[in-house]
Amino acid sequence: MKGLKKDVKTLIMKRLTSFLLITFACTLIASVALYFLANSNSTKHVRTTYESSIWSSLQFQVQSYRFANYLKKINHNNSPLTGDVIFYYDLLMSRLDLLKVGNVGNRIHYYGDGRSIRILNFISAELELIQPIIIQIENNDFSNLEDLIEKLNRLEPQITKFVNLVNQSARAYAVEQREGILEEFQLFRYMMIFFIINAITLFLVLLSNIRATRKAVLKAENAEHQIKNIAQDKTLFLETMSHEVNTPLDRVINMSKLLRTKGLNSEQSQILDSIEDSGNLLLNLIKDFSDLSDIASNNLVLDYAPFNLALELEKSIKIAAKRSNPKDVRVLSYIDLNLPDQAIYDNSRLHQIIFNLIDNSFKFTPSGHISLVVRFSQSKASTWRPTLYPEVPASMIQIVIKDTGIGISDSILEMLQAPLDSQVPSFPENKYCLGLYLCRALAHLMHGELSCHSPESGGSEFILEFPIFHHQILPIKEGKSVSGLVKSLSNKNMIILEANDSVAHLMAMQANALGLNTPLHTNMLNQIPEQKIHYVYIGDDHMFDDLTYMNLQKLIHNGCQVLADYNISHERTKSIASTLYKGPLLHLNMGHSINELEHQEFISSQTYS
Repeated sequence: MKGLKKDVKTLIMKRLTSFLLITFACTLIASVALYFLANSNSTKHVRTTYESSIWSSLQFQVQSYRFANYLKKINHNNSPLTGDVIFYYDLLMSRLDLLKVGNVGNRIHYYGDGRSIRILNFISAELELIQPIIIQIENNDFSNLEDLIEKLNRLEPQITKFVNLVNQSARAYAVEQREGILEEFQLFRYMMIFFIINAITLFLVLLSNIRATRKAVLKAENAEHQIKNIAQDKTLFLETMSHEVNTPLDRVINMSKLLRTKGLNSEQSQILDSIEDSGNLLLNLIKDFSDLSDIASNNLVLDYAPFNLALELEKSIKIAAKRSNPKDVRVLSYIDLNLPDQAIYDNSRLHQIIFNLIDNSFKFTPSGHISLVVRFSQSKASTWRPTLYPEVPASMIQIVIKDTGIGISDSILEMLQAPLDSQVPSFPENKYCLGLYLCRALAHLMHGELSCHSPESGGSEFILEFPIFHHQILPIKEGKSVSGLVKSLSNKNMIILEANDSVAHLMAMQANALGLNTPLHTNMLNQIPEQKIHYVYIGDDHMFDDLTYMNLQKLIHNGCQVLADYNISHERTKSIASTLYKGPLLHLNMGHSINELEHQEFISSQTYS
């Protein structure tokens, strides 16, 4: 109940803050708009028009007085004074025109409810009628001068009335402006009072929010500190449990190995194999839990050191396939022999990733095969370098593990595609995702990336990309452990008998990388190639017919060596094989097995001699 009240109070404070902020902004905008409205160009323009109309009307009145006085002086002297009568007349008319045109003329139409413009038109007409008399006076004819003066005297009241109307309208405008300013000032004052009250209220609310936020931050810091303590306690607990569980598990595994020396039958040996495999898997699972805890607490440290890349990869794949494969699922691999022979990386973590990925593929692959391809990646390596090797060049390699299983679920795909936060790992509900999450986290720590998708052909495909570091660029095929093997197999021919096209293609890639030519890979041997065949590899014999066996016998008679997979189905095939290839079909193991056959053949021939 207390928590509910607190949530309601927080919600009310948030809404009140939003309301006050909006009100504050609206009041500020209205105040600025009112200020600019009071000082707008249209207001200034109207004010200027009124001022111009007053000034022009006064100037017109003054000029009319001057013109009348000038005529009176002429009448008194009976001769033109210095100056020009037409000049004074034109000046008077120009003042009149200023009152009739432009903004001033438009405004005068409304003075005195239109009376001003009617008076102005009357004055204009009377002044235009005296133009002939002005011309007579200019020609020294003063006969109509007194009439002209009399007319101007009669116009003076009209001019005065016109000027008074303009002045009255200007005064009315001034009063109107003053009242408007007072109203605006009053509104502005009310608005400023409201603005100040709103600002004070907003300040108090924000101050309250700041205090609440500060308390929340302190509470969050305390919670974070508690979480860190819990994480440390969890890590310590897992380390302790790992140590405590490892000891009896090691004893179980060692005792099972000791029992092998007691002359057990095949059934008992199989039981011991199951005990050892289960114990080793449990040890790996405990190690995975410990590593996940270290990753969550940022305590996992990678150990970078130089390794023989090809041999270590072969070893990792062989161990993973042997421990994980309770079914007859074939494991194949291809390693690009152009990769560096010696590379710097964390071998134990790479072994852990390969083991978990192959183990995951076995879980979802009831039959078929699992292939692993290691090659250079097109991605660009980051600028990061291990602490002990700051100046070593880097290359990105790609490991692709593909299976023919049932594919991968959408939840696992979403987990692998979601942003990775190593500090707060969120494990998926699927129990099979634990190893994959660990693989992705380890790949991230190695400055690499793990992705996954399900191809249209079926199964799943995992792509691991990570950087390796190397002092030299000597490729694997030129290294000490491989160069002699490639040299001994160079330019020799091998036939591959395999029903699965993908498997046959991958085996051909292996053989070609070792220097062997593969003129033929098929599911049955219906004809023998023209070139000499040194080796035949039989991966699948379920489609063999009598013609195939006859051709195989011919090849053996011509000195061909036959290698066969341990899981071939026909006893007839096993009887003609020089050796049965047991275990995963690995890249260099194929070459070493062939080399071993050559060595045995050489020893047999020497003994026979």
